Amino acid sequence: MMLKPLILVVDDELAILKMLKGSLEDEGFRVETTSQGTMVLDIIGRLIPDVVLLDIFMPDFDGLHMLKSIKQEYPNQNVILISGFGTIPLAIQAMQHGALSFIEKPFTLVDILEKLAFTKKPIVVETKEPAVERSYLIGESALFRELLSQAQILAPLSLPIIIYGPSGCGKSALARYIHDMSSNADVPFFIADNKTVWTLTERQLTQPATVLLKNLDKADDVYQAKAFDLLSNYPCIRVIASSAPSLFSRMQEGLFDRSLFCKLNVTPLEIAAITKRRYDVPRLVSSFIAEANKINSKQITLSPDAIRLLRNHQWTGDVAQIKHFTENLVAQASPMPTVLDSVYLKRLLPESPSSFFEEQSYTRFDSIDGATQEFQREYVSHLLKKYRYDIHQLAEYLNISVDTLHDTMHKLHIVLH
Repeated sequence: MMLKPLILVVDDELAILKMLKGSLEDEGFRVETTSQGTMVLDIIGRLIPDVVLLDIFMPDFDGLHMLKSIKQEYPNQNVILISGFGTIPLAIQAMQHGALSFIEKPFTLVDILEKLAFTKKPIVVETKEPAVERSYLIGESALFRELLSQAQILAPLSLPIIIYGPSGCGKSALARYIHDMSSNADVPFFIADNKTVWTLTERQLTQPATVLLKNLDKADDVYQAKAFDLLSNYPCIRVIASSAPSLFSRMQEGLFDRSLFCKLNVTPLEIAAITKRRYDVPRLVSSFIAEANKINSKQITLSPDAIRLLRNHQWTGDVAQIKHFTENLVAQASPMPTVLDSVYLKRLLPESPSSFFEEQSYTRFDSIDGATQEFQREYVSHLLKKYRYDIHQLAEYLNISVDTLHDTMHKLHIVLH
């Protein structure tokens, strides 16, 4: 199913919002609008639009400053600036801050459509696997789009493929996607690993099929020998392999057969870790939440700040960890329709490495006071989790009264649900 591109229009002129919404929807886009500049980051966090059309001069905020904030929070977000006072220096400044393009008022619909033409070439993920498998292949980041573009090119070919990526990133889902995109999508798809090797009969191996050799980095000598035999003596079998670390490094260490590596390493693909494509996290979370809601008959949603929290978290278990976390989140939540915020989620999330906090957090403060308050909030939240939200124990540890701790939590906007 092809999803229509989503456009977010930000402008203080209601007539322009109404005109663009109607016109762009007629042209096959989904359109959301807002005249509240201060809400832009929250709306982007919730919707993750394909393009933001952003008026550069609005009463409650400066467009260039907002552009910087957007690119800081969402580095891959496409932003097109609109201005009624267009100048060449302003346009250059906008491009320097990461704007995709610049449109001067008054503009025509043709002007807008020319700038949005690239969104009409979306990456469409369709497989025959259940929704739980497809949900691993959701994303709009540049790295994700490039990966699926490469996969679509390789899918019709009969060449073997090796898929690299961290544990839990969706290598098996990508293998199935390649199989379903190939000309042999209707033939069997078999999976083998080091434990099962495989139990395919000689008859099955002499008929067209796709075989996924999982976790080749853990392959023992027997598994490697069978893989080499499959690649050498069964031409009707399409072989796709997966590995977390580089097989080249293991080959150099004498742990992987050189001949097998040469046969496999014809067309390598790599799935980037989710920490390198955080722009994909909100859509993955949305998909997993929807699946879990359906299974548990619930209506759980996340607030924009909760979505940003999950996007910036260090997911050491990659996509699989995100899925596991969201499943547990929905399962434990109230059966009533509930909106969960970042304060609630922080209780359940494992701690992130401090280096990641430094990488993601230091750039978002405008003052020492703001940074100090955020550090205090993080520190108190950490201690609350450590002491299982026992206020009396935490107050004793901090050597302060319970009332003082309550006052501090109030000032830091920490609320216990």
